[in-house]
Amino acid sequence: MDYNIKEYGAVADGATNNSGAIQAAVDACTEAGGGRVIIPTGRFLSGTIVLKSNVTLYLEKGAELISSLRKEDILDFFGNSEFEDPSEATGWEGGCFLCALHEHDISILGEGTIYGQGDQVFYDDGADGGIGECPKNVRIEDRPRTTYFEDVENLTVRGITFRDAAFWTLHMAGCRHVLVDGIRILNDQRGANNDGIDPDTCQDVVISNCIIKSGDDAIVVKNSVPMAKKYGCCENIVIKGCVLYSHDSALKVGTETGCGIRHVMLSDCVFRECSRGVGIWVRDGAVIEDIHVHHVSGNTKRYADCPQREFAPRWWGKGEPIFINATPRKNGGHPGIIRNITFDHISMTAESSLFIAGEEDAVIEDVIVENLNLTLKQGEFATIVGSNGAGKSTLFNAITGVFFADKGLIMLDGEDITYQKEHVRSKVIGHLFQDPLKGTAPHMTIEENMALAYLRTTTSKNAYFSRIKASDKKKFREQLALLDMGLEDRMKQPVGLLSGGQRQALTLLMATMVTPKILLLDEHTAALDPATAEKVLNLTKKIVSEQNITCLMVTHNMHQALELGNRTLMMDSGNIVLDVSGEEREKMSVDDLLEQFAVRAGKALDNDRILFSKVEA
Repeated sequence: MDYNIKEYGAVADGATNNSGAIQAAVDACTEAGGGRVIIPTGRFLSGTIVLKSNVTLYLEKGAELISSLRKEDILDFFGNSEFEDPSEATGWEGGCFLCALHEHDISILGEGTIYGQGDQVFYDDGADGGIGECPKNVRIEDRPRTTYFEDVENLTVRGITFRDAAFWTLHMAGCRHVLVDGIRILNDQRGANNDGIDPDTCQDVVISNCIIKSGDDAIVVKNSVPMAKKYGCCENIVIKGCVLYSHDSALKVGTETGCGIRHVMLSDCVFRECSRGVGIWVRDGAVIEDIHVHHVSGNTKRYADCPQREFAPRWWGKGEPIFINATPRKNGGHPGIIRNITFDHISMTAESSLFIAGEEDAVIEDVIVENLNLTLKQGEFATIVGSNGAGKSTLFNAITGVFFADKGLIMLDGEDITYQKEHVRSKVIGHLFQDPLKGTAPHMTIEENMALAYLRTTTSKNAYFSRIKASDKKKFREQLALLDMGLEDRMKQPVGLLSGGQRQALTLLMATMVTPKILLLDEHTAALDPATAEKVLNLTKKIVSEQNITCLMVTHNMHQALELGNRTLMMDSGNIVLDVSGEEREKMSVDDLLEQFAVRAGKALDNDRILFSKVEA
């Protein structure tokens, strides 16, 4: 049976408080054994509405249910009567708009919108200097949650749009058998504490096919202390097919860990412009285990902070695609345990690196990362540093096609080249080696070597059967003159007569005659004397900058790793353990880099060549 709120006196003017009329419809519905409470087309303002067992709140297309922001209109979590310790109510101020306590079989369905009036709460105070990225300030201290459901069995939320939450949007505490499907949460992406979905101490939850845009975390699987005491562990959470936007974490597991969190799976999701992809953080002595993340794509980025402001000075994330941390709260104690965590088929463009860290007595174990992709933007110049055996040259060989990768994809400018032949890739990939003798034909002249390089990289089908024109030779001469090595006057001499530095400079020129889609520099100055190495490095910087070439450079020199290009990667055992760029990289010293490597890799860097480079001027 349907119960239309207009039949109980509701007025669709967007100004009248309709909580009495809507509550009367809900009460009549549940007393009759259940049915649908209809919110028809129109704008209905209301204070707190307490939903009851066997009631479906149905919002018709064009219906908008608006949360009041007046404190006197909002129920304060049932008078906090459910908190065993009054001190635990801290952080729960502000009450809730739609709520239920100790009920069963509740649904919120339809095509309408639930509007939290967050746009009346948040405002830009310019604390980040007008950049427009840091959390906004707030006008109202006690902001209500849009929804709060505690100890509800069989809860369904489907099809609804939630807009502009003032605080958490969909908060479920101690609920069992929950389905959230096909909803949209469209919150201010600079709004602090406007989380999308918070399964708190819940069991058997499915979140599917949702679009969530929020400033704070999009989805947070947590176990708050007061709820943990009553309902135990949070477990069996499935998240699939969602698109998540957040200035904080797309998915956070923790930080509130009053009891265990286990059996969480996220798959086939897209993360957009999140300051952190997946964050797993234990702080309160519990165990987080069996967390599995599969088939995720998207990007992370770093956003501006406003450290001078007391309220919401910064976002938690710093551009990490994966963040795993075990650290206690300020009051101390053992942080807890993180174990049995897997990530696979993660393809993300990130402005920071994978981060795993814990206190000395914390346990983080059985963390497996597979199929994690590195993505370089057009024109990005990244330096790679790591010990022998870290996988740097192996990475280059996989990119160039020396061997085929066992797993994953190699994409270049949107094209899948995973199984493309090496000679085909060489048309668009420039590659310089540590050995100056590689990359040129010693018995052929300078002119002939340049001709081969030019014809190899041209897109003409008949390139190898073409002839070099006088205009091409003139171009070769002009380019050689840029080297300032006098090679333009030796074009008829065999390359084998050149010095190592001259050959390496020539190889660099040949690799960039036709701008490659990516340039790989494998310690290309390591075998040269200091003066020549400096000259080749300056030439490298000039060519890469002028042609806006995307570049990866392997180096054992720690100073080069921080000074060249705009991004630094550190590798260990085939994994990228550190990825820094921007302001963070600019402020880094060599000692900072070594310290970060030790934290991320779990061991000190022990390569003599790298360590000796610390003291270079």
